Amino acid sequence: MSDKSIGVADYIEEAHQRWTKARDHSKDWRDSAKTDYDMAAGNQWSSEEIAYLEENLRPAITMNRMGPVIDSVVGHQIANRQEVTYIGRKQGEAQVNELLTGAYRWVADQGGEEHEITDYFRDATICGMGWSETRISYDEDPDGKIFSGERVSPLEMFWDP
Repeated sequence: MSDKSIGVADYIEEAHQRWTKARDHSKDWRDSAKTDYDMAAGNQWSSEEIAYLEENLRPAITMNRMGPVIDSVVGHQIANRQEVTYIGRKQGEAQVNELLTGAYRWVADQGGEEHEITDYFRDATICGMGWSETRISYDEDPDGKIFSGERVSPLEMFWDP
């Protein structure tokens, strides 16, 4: 796409092809992640199994052992939250790193990131990936309002294969 003569239609076509490749590449992971979320929520019976049990007048009893383990791991994360601190790779970068650390803390405070981190940590615990988004919105505040670390469902995300 380095040729400047590429039109919008070509650009859209290439973007669509890349998205299709990414979707196809992550299909198995997505199917597995949906099952992981169902298991964590206690939805551990397939529709065929439930139909069989109902047909035979048997209850679908579920002992969700995953939920308490996930809650325990996430609770441990909450109790032991880590602070983000920027550290330089070279001597003499202390001032810049203090500025970066302070800027991060300010953005995190503005967006309530502390609680959002737990949400995507829970996602990572359940399905292996947790995602967040930091953005500025001018809808509510003409000077811009920072939304930091907003959780994004892992099932909405794609990566480059």
